[in-house]
Amino acid sequence: MEWALTRRYGIIMLLVMLAVQLVAAPIRGTKNALTQGGARVVQNPYIRLSVDSEQRVSVRFDASGKGRYKPGQTMIGAYGMTSNGRAEIKPGGVRINGSRYCIPGAAKGGYPGPWDHGEDLPVGGSLGQRFTVPAGGGWLSDVWAQLTCSGVDNSSVRMVLRKDGPAGQIVASRLVKPLPEQAMVRIGLSKPLPPGAYYLEVGEKSGGAYWWGCNTDTYQGGMAYVSGKAQPGKDWVFGYDLADVGTLDWELRLHGNELLCSYNLRQHTIKTFTPALALSFPWTRDGYDTTNLATTPFRYLTTDSGFWFPVEAFKRNESDWNLLRESKWARLRGTGGYDLKISHSRTGLETHMEPDRMHMLLGPKSRLQVLPNSDVLPDTYPRFFTSDKKTSDVMDRFMKTFLFWNTSCPSTYEFDALKLSWIGGPEHTGFRNVVQFYTNRCDPDGYIWSRPDSRGWNGDSPTNDNRHYDNNCPFILACWDIFSWTGDKAYLNATIATVRKATDYLLDVQDGRSGVLTIHSPQHTGITVPQGFTNPSSYFDCIPTGYRDAYINAFYAPALHASAELERAAGNTARADELDRLVVVAKQQFNKTFWDDAKGRYISWVDSSGAKHDWGMTYVNTIAATYGLADQQQVKRMYDWMENQPTSSGAADTFTRWVFAPRSNTIACTEQANRLKYDEWCEDGGAILWTAFYELMSRAKYLGADNSWRRFKQILARYDMPDKLCGGNPMYRGEIDNRGDGPYGPGSVGVWGEFPESGLAPCAFLYGVVGLRVDIDGLHIRPNLPSELKYAGVENLVFRGVRMKVTSYRTHVTVEWAGHRIDKPLPASGEITFTEDVFKPRWCGCLASVDMKQQWGIVSLQSA
Repeated sequence: MEWALTRRYGIIMLLVMLAVQLVAAPIRGTKNALTQGGARVVQNPYIRLSVDSEQRVSVRFDASGKGRYKPGQTMIGAYGMTSNGRAEIKPGGVRINGSRYCIPGAAKGGYPGPWDHGEDLPVGGSLGQRFTVPAGGGWLSDVWAQLTCSGVDNSSVRMVLRKDGPAGQIVASRLVKPLPEQAMVRIGLSKPLPPGAYYLEVGEKSGGAYWWGCNTDTYQGGMAYVSGKAQPGKDWVFGYDLADVGTLDWELRLHGNELLCSYNLRQHTIKTFTPALALSFPWTRDGYDTTNLATTPFRYLTTDSGFWFPVEAFKRNESDWNLLRESKWARLRGTGGYDLKISHSRTGLETHMEPDRMHMLLGPKSRLQVLPNSDVLPDTYPRFFTSDKKTSDVMDRFMKTFLFWNTSCPSTYEFDALKLSWIGGPEHTGFRNVVQFYTNRCDPDGYIWSRPDSRGWNGDSPTNDNRHYDNNCPFILACWDIFSWTGDKAYLNATIATVRKATDYLLDVQDGRSGVLTIHSPQHTGITVPQGFTNPSSYFDCIPTGYRDAYINAFYAPALHASAELERAAGNTARADELDRLVVVAKQQFNKTFWDDAKGRYISWVDSSGAKHDWGMTYVNTIAATYGLADQQQVKRMYDWMENQPTSSGAADTFTRWVFAPRSNTIACTEQANRLKYDEWCEDGGAILWTAFYELMSRAKYLGADNSWRRFKQILARYDMPDKLCGGNPMYRGEIDNRGDGPYGPGSVGVWGEFPESGLAPCAFLYGVVGLRVDIDGLHIRPNLPSELKYAGVENLVFRGVRMKVTSYRTHVTVEWAGHRIDKPLPASGEITFTEDVFKPRWCGCLASVDMKQQWGIVSLQSA
């Protein structure tokens, strides 16, 4: 009896102790109201929150759950915080009351265009724009004007911001020297100013200085001025940013390996803007180094929406619109011994970088989850590999850095399709949906719109035909690529009518039955005139091509073939046969019209007067070669020109000037719209990354695998430099990327930001080395290995709904999927074709049918 009482007493005491623990720590493993080194601390085995004497909150993590928190200076607070508020330790967390903040750029105003002329600043005078920041909204944080020096070196102006009008008090001033060519020139404010009337003035002209404007009173919120005199019939192109100013209360709660973050907004000035908390890491924005773990919080991040960004993409940026991607969460592959999964509860991942801090913005119901380090990615992410591990690592990172996003403009849909049709996941699905959306952006005559919201590149205009005419061919090619990879009959049925209309536009409106596409528009003649230039007709929108454009025509024969394939898949054999006959005509006429035998290359365009224009456009030649419009001898001659003849720089540097891609052209284009110097613009002497795809593919096809691979390794070596071709300006070798950020001038190269088509470049490995090709008949594999590789392959490729791994060897191809494997010897032709049925056989236990084995020469077969 005594023993039983003792046992009961022990059990009761144990229950009491457990109850006390539950009351004292309502959230598992949490310790409250500790004081360490003068700071108030709350923690559990995974996460430690510390509040210092200035009410700032720092956070440390331990993914193992042993309370061994990693050192660091990661902070959490209201983004744009100007006053920390008052912090108090709560059971299992921290609450901060009354945090005040100010966030510039929360809203915009002004007149961003369109414009119809550049107003010359009067010597000794000024141009000005009066505007009003409406009451009840945000506070003015900066102002900009659309200015240009029109190519005059060492030009300068002074920008002045005044209150009220031309005679008002000066509140900010900036000497702009040198004045850039065609730029949004900003004047920032040391602190935001309240709503009211303001006056932006540009004067003290030196050299060339123009303010772009409109000769009609389009902007209703103000008045244009010339030397202090109002101009009721004019407006200058300008804009301003507004800051949201407000107060919020916020809370952090520990929940196992998660930190739950929330806030309540007390008041703010811009009702359409959503403020944020900020998870802030130590950071060095400037420079190129990402090896210092104290200021490099992660190696890369991934998102649920399919993006992959290396840490280098965030360097030397205050922020980058390219990183603002829709997602629900992002996982940071951390450098401090743990990963963080950030569920931000905002529309998308948003980051802002200061000189010594990186901020990741968190919404009103967000959470952080601390996880063990892992480099394992979801199956939606593909992987490139070779027998050379070092090369494989660089190649795979190169691919992931640029692959995972697409444009919304059909002029680049062929590029997007080549890089996204073969992967699975949200980016593939999103791109398919975007292409299908353009079935609703097709005019009755078959013209595919330039943008989702307008037929023209710069909006619709009743007087100015600013349409791009390179939309139809890429749209057709993209529909074919998507269907060939997916075999989706529903997608074919949804797009075939638009494909047919888009093809008829090429045949009938643009005279495609003759074999050459012709633009019949008085503003796309390709003839430059003293007053300006004809509207650009394609992706290369600063080059005044028109009428018969070699770049647009280079895609014509491939688009005809694609249209024929889709018609055949839809059961329209007669139409398919007709289009196939026209493919032959298009190839012949392309060479007859654009090949210059004396120069050994294709020219740039033929204007409506019959005059030929040739600025040595490298991309025209490599695209034509890749799509089989040129023969072996022509390709050898064009590469002799590109490799051995001097460019306008005076050196034979077509491939060595920028390394990652050839110069866009070898001869300075005096007709280009920006009138920039050769080398200063990505379309004139500069380089654009995606063009490397067509260079590598044409080399592989005509000059051999070793030739192409040597060049590929040069590109990979440039990518592997500290900026990884994606950090902010200036880039590692001094290049200026055309991303429009900061004080930098025109973009000498096009790589990041507005160039999602850059992801095409690494795909030359998939198509040119592994040797993949698809059409309606199936998946074709023709290995094209350089001598230094034993094998090359891709993992997580998706063909007709089947996720697989493909490895190309010199003698055979291995395909693995869902626990199955086929080793197929290469036939004499060097190419193997796999139909969809191969990957969806009728299995009986672990054995395939005898017919299957005989048909495919299966060496080994493993069942799941």
